[in-house]
Amino acid sequence: MTSVADIEASMAAAKAEADARMNDERASLLGRLRKAGLSVVEAQYNGYGDSGDVEDITSGMDGDLEKAVSEFVWDFAYSRHPGFENNMGGQGVFTWDIDADSIVLDHGDNYIETEQTFEEGL
Repeated sequence: MTSVADIEASMAAAKAEADARMNDERASLLGRLRKAGLSVVEAQYNGYGDSGDVEDITSGMDGDLEKAVSEFVWDFAYSRHPGFENNMGGQGVFTWDIDADSIVLDHGDNYIETEQTFEEGL
């Protein structure tokens, strides 16, 4: 039987592996973006109803670089807000200062708020 500790250890190992892949991808993209002469990358992303996309990404990149950056933006946002694309979804703006290698993620999750009352036998 699998224990809670085993499950937690497995989840921690998977997260560490995903973080390492993300860091490797970030380093690779950073070099490519600097070589392309970009100093800032900004992209908007959104998700709703189990799907989503990156939109309005900084121009000035060739198609392959833009696709790689778009995938990184989605993965980066998802790593910090897993499942944000479900139900009412979420959205945000990803800003990467290439010179300083600093990322700002301005993220919002959407939800429906219901205030319900029930009165009986009035």
